Amino acid sequence: MNETTSIVPAGPLNIEVYTTYKVGRGLYIYLSPILLVFGLVGNVLSFLVMSKRARAPPPTYLYLTVLAVVDVLALYVPCVRGWLVFVADIDLMVVLHCSWYFIVYFSVCNMSVYIVVSVTVDRFIHTFFPLSAKRWCTLRSTVYVLISVSTLVSVINFHYPWTMKLLVTTSNSSGSSRYQCVTAPGYEAWMSDVWPYLDLTIYSFLPFVILMLCNLMIIYRLAVQSKKMKKMRSGPRSTADENKGKMKIKPSKTTVMLVVLSFILLLTTSPVVALHISETFWDRSHPSQAALHFLITAISEHLMYLNNCLNFVLYFLSAKKFREELKVTVLKRGARRVQPSNVENTLATVT
Repeated sequence: MNETTSIVPAGPLNIEVYTTYKVGRGLYIYLSPILLVFGLVGNVLSFLVMSKRARAPPPTYLYLTVLAVVDVLALYVPCVRGWLVFVADIDLMVVLHCSWYFIVYFSVCNMSVYIVVSVTVDRFIHTFFPLSAKRWCTLRSTVYVLISVSTLVSVINFHYPWTMKLLVTTSNSSGSSRYQCVTAPGYEAWMSDVWPYLDLTIYSFLPFVILMLCNLMIIYRLAVQSKKMKKMRSGPRSTADENKGKMKIKPSKTTVMLVVLSFILLLTTSPVVALHISETFWDRSHPSQAALHFLITAISEHLMYLNNCLNFVLYFLSAKKFREELKVTVLKRGARRVQPSNVENTLATVT
């Protein structure tokens, strides 16, 4: 049992005096609630806008609607846990007996990543195979993809009931008990030498490669179309033809958004996985090293949380249609709240 999973370093080490520990603790206490509020508001607004078109083609809206829900779960499960550990001394990982916490946590994180991959592949098919896309990329096929992805990531992460266990240690002096999630006997090699690299591939590298290949090919296709349009514009063309040409080039804004999303995904998720790979190289028996490891863990985890908060910002900055739909949605809901008071005022006037 060479691996423990706990936010606060285990053992009698006095790391509270180190500045690195204090900064890391401050991130969990003060930054986590900000991300929780920002992520919840952003994803709820994204859900309200996207869900209006979720049952109508193209299936992109259905993907993004589900992504908003999954991002809330991927943000709240670990972020609330970290906050409660330092504010209320409650560890949800222990409450859920370790294995079930890990199954839910890693499944929703992987689901969030692969929904973005699915959206990108969907756009790739529409760009290169527009005729076949009408037959392949339907609402029904989108539902099948979402069900398949959720099932697959759950199966991949279902090893935790066997590979992790809850360890209870009781202090002889105080009689108090300490709960830790540790690697189960016989699975040390799997959890230290195999699973971290597999997790890095599934959660970070594989999605990034797929996203970048698809997006670069889409950008290349749009660039070729743009050159063709410029050549055609040099000759006599009708106004209708010019408008068609502009419409073909217009999707590049969405493409840029997905390329940015790909880089954000890699930058915000790879540090925490890389940290897991380097666990065996850390000497946490020394207080200063343990405090530094704690700070790096806090930073890498909050970068990962940030990934689940930024989709709304990208939608808002890059999509004019999203901003318009958001404005209509907010105004409609505001009107509904104002309407009852207006009715009461009218009745009072009549009386």
